[in-house]
Amino acid sequence: MIINITVKQFPDEILKTIEESHEDIKNLVLNFFDESNLAINEHNLKKFVDTLQTIYHKANKSTKGIIRFYIPSAVFDPDIKFPLTLETIKTLLSNISFVNMLDDETFKKLSIISEKVTDFVLERKELRKHLDNIEPNVDSQTYENSCTARCIMKLLLELDYIKKSDYVRSKELEIHRGIWFKAGDFPTPETIVYYLSLYDMNITGISVNPFVKKILDNAEKSEEKNVDRVWIAMYSLFKKALQKHKDFDITALKEIDFPENMTTLLVMQPHDLMMLPHIIFGKKKDGKFETIDSYNGDKKTYPSVVAFMQESEFAGVYFDVSKRSPLSEAKMKSLT
Repeated sequence: MIINITVKQFPDEILKTIEESHEDIKNLVLNFFDESNLAINEHNLKKFVDTLQTIYHKANKSTKGIIRFYIPSAVFDPDIKFPLTLETIKTLLSNISFVNMLDDETFKKLSIISEKVTDFVLERKELRKHLDNIEPNVDSQTYENSCTARCIMKLLLELDYIKKSDYVRSKELEIHRGIWFKAGDFPTPETIVYYLSLYDMNITGISVNPFVKKILDNAEKSEEKNVDRVWIAMYSLFKKALQKHKDFDITALKEIDFPENMTTLLVMQPHDLMMLPHIIFGKKKDGKFETIDSYNGDKKTYPSVVAFMQESEFAGVYFDVSKRSPLSEAKMKSLT
């Protein structure tokens, strides 16, 4: 059922319509307008939520995940304005019963619609908990552009900067917020390095040919100039962002060059060059190289690091990250 949230209809007329036809209702799709900000307040929202729960309870139906609405992406739909104000969004998110009625995708998109909304979500335990309970696969990214945040979180876990209990989606959002270029967007090499530097890590940028040369050559020849510039800029910023950087050719590399337990953030090339760079996590363990792709939580094991480079869609650069020294208790508290 499609519901228009207007001053005239919300909540009484809408509730009446739902009650009259609840046997046929599975999901509610809300349409918002500028005037929705006048219609929605704490009192009206509570009445709507409480009555809706009663209606569904009488029909022996669950209200979990029944509400969704369109939320434009700040990254991909920058020209489409979401009609609800920050204060109205806060009102919606302050009613945890309403939040529990949202489907997962709606809640996720709403939580990154702006930096101020993200901060509001991260400041509230009940909203962080709601986010943590979304989806069972703990190694898959929560947001469309949060692959790097998910990998950094895995890195922090592997290097004992966070506990297993902190390896949750709200921590991923916290990292995502700390590294993105703008709300919900991709990070840059500079923001990645800056975030990792907060933990006083050793960070070295590694470039490996012929992979880098091949991608840059293809980018120069491609007609997709917008995407080309992203790849070319990524390689340039990668070198500029790191104080320590090394260049290698794969023909000169041996497995002994890669120490046991090395932990990395690997830049991958999607099958379609029109897609943007993708980050996965990698670690050398027991002589083999293990990777986790946060896009779907896919785990792979390669016989060696060199084998990984040759057999995967490796884009030729990675962050080699290691623990410098234990952080003080005060420093750890400031980062959690």
